[in-house]
Amino acid sequence: DPNARQKLINAASFNDKALSYYILGNGIFVGTTQFDKDIDRIQPSKSQAETLAPEIIRAKKRSIEEFLSFKNAQVLSYVRWMEEIDSGLVVEVPRSVIQAPMNEIIPFAIIVLAVTMFLMVSVVLFASRRQVRPIVELSKTTQKFAEGDWSVRSEVRRKDELGLLAFSFNKMADELSALYQTLESRVDEVTRQIWTAAEVAQAATSASSLSELLSRTVNLIVERFGYYDASIFLIDEPGVYAVLEKSAENVDHAQNKGEYKLAVGSQSMIGWVTANNEYRVSVNVDTDPLYQKDEQLPDTRSELVIPLSIGELVLGALDVHSNKLDDFNSEDITILQTLANQIATAIRNTRLLEATEINLEEASLLYNASQQITVAANEYEIYDVVSRVLSQTSYNYALFTANGKGMEMFDVSGAVLESNLIPIDVSKVDAFIPASDRYRITSPEKDTLIPEELRELIAGWMCETVAFLPVRIGKDLKGLIILASQARNSINSLSIQPYVNLVELTTAAIDKIAAQRGMEKRLQELVTISEVGQTVASQTDLQSLFEVIHNGIRRTFGNINFVVALYDNETNLIHIPYLYEGEDVIHIDPFPLGEGLTTIVLQTSQPLLLNNIDEETLIKYGAKIAGKPARSWLGVPLIFGGQTIGALVIQDLVNANRFSEDDVRMLNTMAVQVAVSIRNTRLLEQTRRQAQHERLLHETTSKIRSSVDIQRILETTAKEISRAIGARRAHIEIGTGEIVQSRQNGGEETT
Repeated sequence: DPNARQKLINAASFNDKALSYYILGNGIFVGTTQFDKDIDRIQPSKSQAETLAPEIIRAKKRSIEEFLSFKNAQVLSYVRWMEEIDSGLVVEVPRSVIQAPMNEIIPFAIIVLAVTMFLMVSVVLFASRRQVRPIVELSKTTQKFAEGDWSVRSEVRRKDELGLLAFSFNKMADELSALYQTLESRVDEVTRQIWTAAEVAQAATSASSLSELLSRTVNLIVERFGYYDASIFLIDEPGVYAVLEKSAENVDHAQNKGEYKLAVGSQSMIGWVTANNEYRVSVNVDTDPLYQKDEQLPDTRSELVIPLSIGELVLGALDVHSNKLDDFNSEDITILQTLANQIATAIRNTRLLEATEINLEEASLLYNASQQITVAANEYEIYDVVSRVLSQTSYNYALFTANGKGMEMFDVSGAVLESNLIPIDVSKVDAFIPASDRYRITSPEKDTLIPEELRELIAGWMCETVAFLPVRIGKDLKGLIILASQARNSINSLSIQPYVNLVELTTAAIDKIAAQRGMEKRLQELVTISEVGQTVASQTDLQSLFEVIHNGIRRTFGNINFVVALYDNETNLIHIPYLYEGEDVIHIDPFPLGEGLTTIVLQTSQPLLLNNIDEETLIKYGAKIAGKPARSWLGVPLIFGGQTIGALVIQDLVNANRFSEDDVRMLNTMAVQVAVSIRNTRLLEQTRRQAQHERLLHETTSKIRSSVDIQRILETTAKEISRAIGARRAHIEIGTGEIVQSRQNGGEETT
């Protein structure tokens, strides 16, 4: 735009060293180039960009600023914001140019003095003393000014050139003095603010308690900085609310008489700052949509809220009110931000100090509990110790343990409703507290993810804060501790730490007992496998072999159902030579290969482990169950020579998650030996039957050969065949049509 370019040229026309340019609303700097005077974008220095930020100069309207300009030259600038074009005009002059007149006046004065002296020598007879004295005085004045006496002025009052020179010098001295005093007052103000901030920080951090720390902080901010009011909000342990903890004593806050809190992320200055971890300033609260009017602070005109944070962790917010519009400049915000950081560090240190002052009785209680837990013989004794520890604390508590049906209540403080005795689904607790979390501290009023069964229990305690501590072995949930308090913030990440340690000790003890049981079980499995191996080598009776296997299964797994299934490939029937169910060995008739779980094992020739059987599981495997289904089921195939001849099956009708992969390997190892034994026994029986048949054939042949006539031969043959195969009637037909019959009936023979 030619007009804009001409305005820039005219703005700097008073001095060839002056420079003018625009600052657009989006922060871009534009000005004329050095050669063709076209308007183009220019790159500001860091100091220049920070000092002349659009939001700052827009707020100030007009101001004189000092900063390092484009080539890091110290300049003084006049800044004016023009709303009609949403831009700011800046005219800057190097500081050296401003000081140049003073530096130039000294040589000029010396020249004038020299000329005067020359003239005095030349016209000494004609010069009067009146001409010499003003020059000497002006020289002394300039010398004092150059030495730093900014208040000295020339007393020369003449209407000639000497008087004009003195007037110019006095004008220049006034301008430089005003500029210097402006800079000096600004430095003094910043220094005063820094010292005030240091004083506030020192006084605040020397407090012995958190309450004293907050009280000192807000009162000193109001007293030293002269603000209308200052308050500190702290975020509660669940991270849901920012709660007013302390306000300055010069204002009688209604909120201080009761609890006043704002939700993090709510439509308020405090909610926004605590959610975004950034400061927010309101230059005019009447136009700020996030400002919430406080009846106790009716004169508030501007407000600044700064987060109290350590890194990404937001502890609360510092809320400062002023009764002046736009009363927070960049220097104020920087100093208060530094102060807020120091306060946040002091709050954290104070909390750590308070957390280390653990009650000795509680510490002794937990120490004694740790000793009892380490010597507990089973899980019940472990949870019993934990229950006694919880009963001696000041918290409301509940202790749950996991079994095959879910989470059942082990102990609880206060009255127990009948609905609280219903087992809680483990999957609900796992969804609420992920396996990666050691604990969860929350507000029951705000947290909608708490399972309804637990929410009903917690509601009876009327608590403000509740902590959930899962007891896990790996990712498996074995127990749950709930601690609740009616006092706000009495349960936090520091106060809960001893109970986290208690949970870890409980987990280690349960894991140790489980490991011991596992070792005993593995040892028993080895004994069972060894016994089965010895029986296989010596036993030729299948029924006796199945009883030995069942005894080993019973010692390893307890009194659970055990089935031996044998498959006949020719008839496609499944035979059950051994079935133990409940307390008895049951006999059932053979049945065809069908849709049961045993059929799946026989058809796939692969082990099948199901630890939590329900309708969905049966549908998935396409299996049908007659009668009551098992909760846990394990079947392994009996394979010999690449052919599946049967299966070993164990099942628990009551408990889910009964079997493991180790159990699959143990039963599979046993199945290999059993399959060999069954095959060998079948071959032995087959060999015995074959030998008996051959013996009968030999006897029958001998008797036939001893017969003397054809009739006797036929009768003997019919009789021996009937006896060999157990037939009631036998007959022989010969080509002549004669029939010779032999019938065995009641021990008599009729021919």
